[in-house]
Amino acid sequence: MDEHAPVSASFDAVTSPLRRGGADGVPHPLLIEASAGSGKTWTLAHLSARFMVEDDVEPHEILLLTFTRDAARQLRSRVRDRLDDIIGVLESGDSDAPWLDPF
Repeated sequence: MDEHAPVSASFDAVTSPLRRGGADGVPHPLLIEASAGSGKTWTLAHLSARFMVEDDVEPHEILLLTFTRDAARQLRSRVRDRLDDIIGVLESGDSDAPWLDPF
């Protein structure tokens, strides 16, 4: 398989291989197609934050596409919220924080 070919997989936020593999198990590039309310935004926000924190990926190296500007604003906000959560945990020194668990 071409390493740059898009990957499409059925998506379930609870049983997804992305959940089990974490940032290391994510194919690049990744295409997630799923119905409303399935956890796409949550997953993309968490993956983006993990790439930035764990793999030193710069924000300008991540491309997230949505169908509407409102969805883009929501996704951007969730990524920022996730990063704020991580920063808060790092500043508090709480090594048992839930963000450290595999999602």
